Amino acid sequence: LDIGLEKGDVDLMELQRRVYRRILCDHSEKAAKEFLDEQGIDDPCVLRDLRPSFLLVSSVNCSTGGDEWQEALQSNPLEGDVAKVMVSLAMFKDQDWGNTKGKVGLALYDTNEVLL
Repeated sequence: LDIGLEKGDVDLMELQRRVYRRILCDHSEKAAKEFLDEQGIDDPCVLRDLRPSFLLVSSVNCSTGGDEWQEALQSNPLEGDVAKVMVSLAMFKDQDWGNTKGKVGLALYDTNEVLL
């Protein structure tokens, strides 16, 4: 954050967001509150990252039998409300062992890891 200030950066929101998250992870809520006060930020919600998230898996190969889910990708916890989720597949092929049970799904969990 100090380097951004020295460089004369006008928009420090991303740097403030990173510092705030690090303080929350490494210290206490009291230290995070002190940081917000020092920065003149009244509401920590303004530091939420609301930019779109893009996740990519170039290939998924699974040769295990059974009906269990196979996780291909897991994102970091999302901040704020989710307006839209888009999933795109360039190619999907079942194992071709006769039963054709291959499927693609999306599982959304809350911050307590409860399936929504």
